Order: sequence, then C-alpha cells, then structure tokens
Amino acid sequence: MTTPTRFTMAGLLLVLHAGCAGSARMNFVSLNHAAIDPPAPVVHRFHPQQCYWWTDNHSRLNVAMQFDQFSPFNKLGEMTLRLSLVLDAPPAGSGRNYAAGPDTLRGRLATSLDQHRFSGLTGIVAVTRRDNDRLSGSYRLWVRHHPGLSLFSLFPQQPGLLLLFGTFDAVHDPQRGAAIRADCETNGWSRPDPTTQPSAQSAR
Repeated sequence: MTTPTRFTMAGLLLVLHAGCAGSARMNFVSLNHAAIDPPAPVVHRFHPQQCYWWTDNHSRLNVAMQFDQFSPFNKLGEMTLRLSLVLDAPPAGSGRNYAAGPDTLRGRLATSLDQHRFSGLTGIVAVTRRDNDRLSGSYRLWVRHHPGLSLFSLFPQQPGLLLLFGTFDAVHDPQRGAAIRADCETNGWSRPDPTTQPSAQSAR
C-alpha cells in the first residue's frame, strides 16, 4: 500500500471541502502599456478554493477568498493568493451593488521567492443572496499593484495598475474569513478605522 503524498492529500482535502469552503474566480490584467503597440494582454487566472463571507463589528459585509497552489516536488512552485473585500451593510433584499473605493480591497500574493500586495482604487461589486446561507457575486475592480523585492516574479516589478474581475460563491464562516482578511492587512496594510471615516455608499 502506497503512502499518500502531501500533494495528494491536499488535493483530496480541497475536493472534500469544496462545497463547504466556497469558491471563486480571479482574473488579473495589467493596465500598464509602455509601448505604442503593446502585445496582447496577458490574463492571470486563479480559482480560489476557499471563499467566505461574514459581517464584522461595524456591520459591514466582508468577503474573503484564498487560492493555494501546491507543488509535490518543489516548494518554489507553491503559492498562496489571498483577497479581502470590505463592503457596506449586507443586502437587505435579494441583492445589492456596491461602489468600490480605496479601502474596499486588500490582497497578498506570497511565494517562496517573492510577495506582492494589492490595494483598491475604484470599481463595482455585485452581491446576491442565495439559499443555504450563501452569497454569490461578481466584481470588476481597478487595483493598485505593489511588488516586493524578487529575483523572479509572476507580475511586473514596477508598481502599476491592474484590472481585477471575477465571481465568487461564498459560504458563511467568520473565523476563516477573518483569518484571510488579517493576513491581507499585515505589515502596514490595515484599513482605516471606519468610525473616523465617512461610510461607503452603494452604487444602487
């Protein structure tokens, strides 16, 4: 009888928990064009295996998602991408659109070789209530990219702008969601205290 590898066990866990951990899709496109005739845009696609929603102490809707890439033979191929969205109050009815601002998004991509940070600029997030305590939604956000020092990188090394768009199917889990948000806000990337900031307004 063979012993399951770390990669195999991780894959099995992701399959078994897919229904109770939510799911999402992320697509990043660079908005930097240094040449007059730039090449076709490259779309970096991720499919987070975890996506959670909850309401924080300030009655704001939070959505947090996490993508993990495992490598069975080389830790240099491993990657974790976390994204945190903080919106206004949850939908009172079946759904709601939210205007995104600078504090809506925080993100962190970490590999063995480098790390990147992402912060929000503007955009829109649509959220719809579903059965079984789930929320689904879609988003289109203009994001500022903050690269760290690296010898090798998936994204450009110069700070720049990205278009981030995708969808999510989030399950209610405040504990796991808050852990993802906390990681996105480490090392000086925390959001301002909402008690000293004007409240965000929904787009519709």
